[in-house]
Amino acid sequence: ILVADTLLGKAENCRLLGNISLARTLYTQSSIIYRKCQGVDSEGVVRCTFGIAQLLYSLGLYDEANSMFLHVESQWIRFYSEESIEYNQVRTALAYTNWKLGNFEKALDLASLALNYFKKVFRSDMGRFDDAWKKLQEQQQLLQIQDEQNKKSE
Repeated sequence: ILVADTLLGKAENCRLLGNISLARTLYTQSSIIYRKCQGVDSEGVVRCTFGIAQLLYSLGLYDEANSMFLHVESQWIRFYSEESIEYNQVRTALAYTNWKLGNFEKALDLASLALNYFKKVFRSDMGRFDDAWKKLQEQQQLLQIQDEQNKKSE
């Protein structure tokens, strides 16, 4: 498991540094080890899947990334509660992919849930959260106005 953890850490670093090819290789190698040692549905495998989904997102493959993020979300709940950083990281990722896919209302709903969580956890940084919250509310209002205009024109 130590080898898998090390490979996963290196994959994360490569992803953050933009070395997508090496990151994908390392996520895959780590996932194979986790599967052999802990089983297909282990936390380690899910963490690797999350990393690969982040790579797909960075490559602009939003449909594929969204599908993998949804899979991670369905598995993550077995390891973490909805009130965990990990679960809300997946919510945030789903918000981003849904936004890119044009599912604006769903994206805003997910972002709102994640933002509420992070606002509770990181109370010391309330100013930044308040700014983000205002921007989120503005986007929701713009979508409502757009929906109303679309209904009127029909």
